[in-house]
Order: sequence, then structure tokens, then C-alpha cells
Amino acid sequence: MTEKEAKMTKQKERRLDMHYSRIFKSVALVALLLLVASPALAAHGHEILPEDMSQSDKTMREITHTSAITATHTTLDLILDRNATLYGFDGNTAETGASGGNGDVGVGIWASHGWMYMDRSGTQWSRGYMTTVTGGIDKKFGNAVIGVAVGGEWLRLNMSDSGRYRYDGFSLTSYFSYALMPTLVMDTAVGFGWQNNRQRTSYISWIDNQSHSMEKDYDSWRLFTAAGLSKYWSIDNWVISARLGAMYLHQDTPSYTMTGIDVLPFSNDTVDISRNRHDLFQLSLGGRVGYRFGNFNPFVGATYVQDVAKSGRQRDFVGVDFQAGFNYRIGNFSLGLTATYGVRDKYQKVGGMANFRLAF
Repeated sequence: MTEKEAKMTKQKERRLDMHYSRIFKSVALVALLLLVASPALAAHGHEILPEDMSQSDKTMREITHTSAITATHTTLDLILDRNATLYGFDGNTAETGASGGNGDVGVGIWASHGWMYMDRSGTQWSRGYMTTVTGGIDKKFGNAVIGVAVGGEWLRLNMSDSGRYRYDGFSLTSYFSYALMPTLVMDTAVGFGWQNNRQRTSYISWIDNQSHSMEKDYDSWRLFTAAGLSKYWSIDNWVISARLGAMYLHQDTPSYTMTGIDVLPFSNDTVDISRNRHDLFQLSLGGRVGYRFGNFNPFVGATYVQDVAKSGRQRDFVGVDFQAGFNYRIGNFSLGLTATYGVRDKYQKVGGMANFRLAF
């Protein structure tokens, strides 16, 4: 390649970097504006909940809210943890803040699998598991990273009164991050999720005074956005990080009527569930401590979450998530395993996730 051709190539690359930088800044601005407006949206509380709401209605609202928050946290954890690798903060580089996890072109493809057991106690209890599979691709442009991820979700819950609730869904999320300083990173993410739900419950029919079942299939959707600021320190072989984050979540479930089955056609056994529109604005503060053993970096961490504003009259979803796991890298291939335990008021979750990344 001649000197003139090399100069033209560099100019072309510079123009391309500027183009992606403008895209990054525009979408990041949209995400931050949504986060700024979200406390007002959540506090407005457009849900008008009748005092005589049925127990079935209350139970499904709590289950729907809990599931939506857990799924959103899982998706964001999988995506936002990319920063540690993308900026060289996973403990596997000699200097914190180095360009880690990227090949010559700065592109990485990744996949992850998560599993979470959920236990909601109380009179109207529910327990079961959520499975997620997520994959994405990202590109590093100097101090900026832009990426997109597609995920699948599967929830299976058993409820009191021999009830069952499940959904199959997917999510699409764009994410961005920017190193404001060598060890200070800002991140944003915006995502959309869709779910196909099925609820099944038992009831005593007025016709024969026997136990029967009723069920209903329906669709729902959610929108979420998040932003955070992470700080990293490297002390000898220790790698320490702290993150302040904010999240806004909107979940919309239409009204539906469950109709009894296995009874005579003229039976009027039904349960009406009203429309469920839920807004939540939440803050989080967490930290993680890891130690380098060559390419092997085990770590422990904890994150405190606090509801700031939300619609309706649901219980505060406040508590702590604890993590323990490790990152391991061989060349441009990296592997991470993380175990999680979360505790809230009348709610616990325990599970783990595995993620893989290949850089080019």
C-alpha cells in the first residue's frame, strides 16, 4: 500500500469513527432523557386500582411486576458486564484501563445462558424458574462501544391454589458505553421485550361443587432503559470496581378474562383480570472485588437496589443481590461464570449465568 493509499484509508476510517460516534451520542442522549423523565412517569401512577380488586388480580399484578423486574435485571447484568472485558477491567490485563477483549478490528461476538429460581412467599405464594439465552455483537471505537443483543426468556411458575403461570418471550436491546477517563466508564442501554403468557388456575364450580380449571393465553410487552457510571481501581493484583446505576421499566399487560373449562357450556365461571400498566424507576449501587491469578480472575460483589418511584400500590422491590464468580481468558476468547443470590421483602432468587465472548 502506497503512502497516499494509507492516508486515504486512515481518513476513511476517521470519517467512519465520527459517523458511529454521532450515532452513539444520539442514542445515549435518548436513553439519558428517558431516565431523566422516568421518575415523573413512574410517580404519576396512571394505574387506578379499585379497592375491591379481586385477590386473583392482586396476585397476578405482583407476579407480573416481580417477573418483569427480574428479567430486566438479568438482561442488563448480562449486557452491562461487557464493560469489564471491553475496557480491560476483568483482571486479565497487565494495566487496568487497557484495551481488553478486542482483536485487530475491535469486534466481539458473545453469547450467554442464565437460570434463576424465584420464590415469592406469603399466602398467595409462587415459585419456579426463569431461563434466558442472549447473544450479541459489539464494536469498539476508541473510547466508545456500541452493540446490540437479542435474547429469549422462558418463565415457569407454580402458584397457590394449584395455579400455574408461564411465558415465552424475547428481548432486543441496544447498548453503549464510553470511557470518560481511563478508569471511569459511562454506560447506557435501551431495550424492548415481548411475552406470550399463559395463566392456568383451579376453582370450585358452582354447577357441581367440584374443582375445575380455567386458563387464558395473552400477550404483553415491556420497555426498559438504564444508565450507569462505573469506576475501576487496580492495586497490585486486586481489581476493584463500583457502579452507580439507574433503571426505568414500563410493563404493559392487557385486560383478559379467564374462562372455566371442563364444565357444561352454559357455565358462567369466569375471572376478570384488569389491564396492568406498571412503571418503575429504580436506583442501584454496587461493588465488586477480584484478584488476578494469571488469566484467572475470581471475584465477589454485592448490589443494593432501591425503588424511587412507581405506579400503583405494589410493595417496594428493595433489597440486595450478591454475586460470586470468575472470568478466564485465553487469547481472544473469554469465559465468565457468575452465581447470584438476591433477597427482597417476601421474595428470593438464586441462580447463575455463563457467558462466552470471541474477539476479532
